[in-house]
Amino acid sequence: MRRFLERLLDSPATPLSAAAISLALGLVFIFVWSPLPWGWQGIDFYQDRGLALFRGEPFQTADYPWGYAYFIAACYTVFGERPWVPLVAQALANAAVPVLLYNLVRPLTTQRTAVLAALLIGVFSFNTVYVSTQASDSIATVLFVASLLCFARGHQRMSVWYMAASGLLAGAVPQFRPNMILWPVAIAALYLAFRPRSRRKLAQMTVFAACVGLALSPWIVRNYRLTGLLMPTSTRGGEQLWYGTLQVGPYLESRAHNPRTVF
Repeated sequence: MRRFLERLLDSPATPLSAAAISLALGLVFIFVWSPLPWGWQGIDFYQDRGLALFRGEPFQTADYPWGYAYFIAACYTVFGERPWVPLVAQALANAAVPVLLYNLVRPLTTQRTAVLAALLIGVFSFNTVYVSTQASDSIATVLFVASLLCFARGHQRMSVWYMAASGLLAGAVPQFRPNMILWPVAIAALYLAFRPRSRRKLAQMTVFAACVGLALSPWIVRNYRLTGLLMPTSTRGGEQLWYGTLQVGPYLESRAHNPRTVF
């Protein structure tokens, strides 16, 4: 058993096996059984919004970011109005996460640790459950990990082009998960704060920030024209960030019991 595990962790093909496991589990959750009670259409009304866009109607809310609704509309435009199509598409995208994570972790640690990380996320990621419903979580995770990998490559190779790609992906993530709006700010600030400090790093972060802004600009312009307010993400972004602060310490299991919920 030990030798089998050692061969498994030493094999460069194992991250691909983890991706295959992730895809297989996702398809089972879509077509056979899912622990989620909501069905294919989910609970956030993305089906209705995606269908409206598919019919040529405008996106009519600022409460939800538009990325996932356009993802559904694109699937329907290419393959017709079949609710299972975006689910299979996000299962395929989610299957890339183990490989992305392996390539992110491998330069930082050992081969076995990187392979183990890929296996763990391939088998146990909760996003693999969420591919069975119309929810933005899995697509947002793929974009986030891809952005992080490009950022790491940009740092390792001192490449402006990788930082540009990372910035575009980082700007796309909040269009699927609004609570990720602060991540580009945080990672850019930390990158500049840690030594060695150089003009090259400043140039990289300038390009990174410009590409984040470029990816966010259609949503910002649209919201400003409709409301007169600068909103880089949906109105639920602040709400989701606030909810996260309510589940700490003795209130970890239930934010409802946190006294700050009265506010």
